[in-house]
Amino acid sequence: MVITKTRLSGRLSESISYLCLLLGVVMPLALRNIWGIGGSLLCVSFGVVFLLRKNAGWKACRLGLTDVQSGESGARKLIWNGVLECGIRAIDVQHRHLFEVGNALLDSVYRNPSDPDATSKAQNLINAVKSHFKSEESLLASWNHPLSEDHKSVHKNLLARANELLVRSENGTLSYQCVLNFLVDDLVYGHIASEDQKFLFPV
Repeated sequence: MVITKTRLSGRLSESISYLCLLLGVVMPLALRNIWGIGGSLLCVSFGVVFLLRKNAGWKACRLGLTDVQSGESGARKLIWNGVLECGIRAIDVQHRHLFEVGNALLDSVYRNPSDPDATSKAQNLINAVKSHFKSEESLLASWNHPLSEDHKSVHKNLLARANELLVRSENGTLSYQCVLNFLVDDLVYGHIASEDQKFLFPV
């Protein structure tokens, strides 16, 4: 199956709002007439709309993460939300599993950062990430998806950051905040809610 329909590339979708705003500033200076002013207002309006839409999308994704009390430890945990679903059941199940193993690591490190159990939980997270990435890459390759190779590169970088957690847990420098930052910024916002959303998965 070849996927012919994709969303705008990440770079284009991120830059279009700033391009409109830039045109809005340059146009009246270049034209110096009523058309320049009208075009400027139009470009600025489009730029603002694109920025608001982008921020609204991020806000919607953030609804998939809620700080709650997890048992007696008081550690925050990731809460799955349907807004993060991509439409492929197997991938969504794997994403949910990443939340589970991530929460287990968060809870463990919150209780005792130097606990040897934290290292095994960090390894569990890395194993889950590797398995998930392998599944995603195989799926995209089977579709001959044009962004398949780019996505592999994103996976490689994210896996390297995940491995840093394991190294830190082994040398006793893994902190709760470090784990939380990785899960929130890199895994959920940076990958599931951003990179994975560049693909129009069939439902």
